[in-house]
Amino acid sequence: MDLKEIRMPEGQDAYAPREKLNRNVLLACQILAGLSALAAFMIERSAGNEGSLISDSALSVPTAILLAILWVVILPAIAVFWHRKAIDEQEEAAFRDGAYFAAYAFLVAAPTWWILWRGGLAPAPDGIAIYLLFMVIWTLVWLKKKYM
Repeated sequence: MDLKEIRMPEGQDAYAPREKLNRNVLLACQILAGLSALAAFMIERSAGNEGSLISDSALSVPTAILLAILWVVILPAIAVFWHRKAIDEQEEAAFRDGAYFAAYAFLVAAPTWWILWRGGLAPAPDGIAIYLLFMVIWTLVWLKKKYM
C-alpha cells in the first residue's frame, strides 16, 4: 500500500488530543511572554527607562515584581501542568535529552569560563550569556529529537 493512499477518515483530526493540548499550551506561553514583555516595556517606558529590559541597567520595582512573579509562580505552574497533562512520551524524552545536553554543557562551560577569567584569559563570566547558551543547546537538542 502506498503511503499516499492512507487518509484520515472524514471529520477526524490528524492530531491526538495531547498533541493539540501541547500545541495550545506552547502557543499560550508565547502569547503570555509577548504580553509580559509588552507590559514590562510599557512600565519601563513610563518610568523613563527606555531599553532597560535588554541592558544591565536597573529595572523599576513594578517591572521587577511582575517579571519575578511570572518566573517564580506562573512558569512553574505552567510547567507542572504541561508535564502532567500535555506531553507524550516522545515529547518528554526530547525535553529530557535536551536538558541533559544543556546541563552537561553548563557543567563544562560555566567553570571553564570562570577559570579562564581568573587566569586573565577571558572576560568576566556573564550569567545571561551562560543561561542563553544553556537554553539554545536545550532547544536545539529538543528540536532534533522531536522533529528529526
